[in-house]
Amino acid sequence: SWLVDYVLPAAYTEVKYLLVATMVQPLLYLLSETTVVGMNIKRKTGYAVVISLAALSVNILISIVLTPHFGAAGASVANAIAFFVFFIGRTEASSRVWRPVARKRMYLVLCLYIAFACFTSMYGNRYALEVPIIWTCILLFTVVFFRADLRDAARIVFDRKK
Repeated sequence: SWLVDYVLPAAYTEVKYLLVATMVQPLLYLLSETTVVGMNIKRKTGYAVVISLAALSVNILISIVLTPHFGAAGASVANAIAFFVFFIGRTEASSRVWRPVARKRMYLVLCLYIAFACFTSMYGNRYALEVPIIWTCILLFTVVFFRADLRDAARIVFDRKK
């Protein structure tokens, strides 16, 4: 997000802090498309309406609370949390109607990412020096936490090229 400083005028320097939280929505939606497969296979798509309404309700409630105080940052946080609810709802429904998926680690790491994305959106301008350091620590944590998965993925990629 630091590249935003080179693209936008100086009056928009705060946008770089909103960018992280606003990227949560497309990423979680994409990820939820992979975890919702079981719900679609079993044709239990009625859950989708309930899950969408739950996420919408969360978004509205959090927006009402945060937007007056934090402005666009509050709205981006509400959207990020609502899409996390959406993702969890779709993943849980799919796991219950089709095949269980290991998801505790995924939820733990996503919760960390979203919590800090929300923090960055709301307080990034106050902690401008600390935010990149903490994101770097989160990246290192992710690499260590998922090292076996990353190793397996690298093997798959590099074995196909031979």
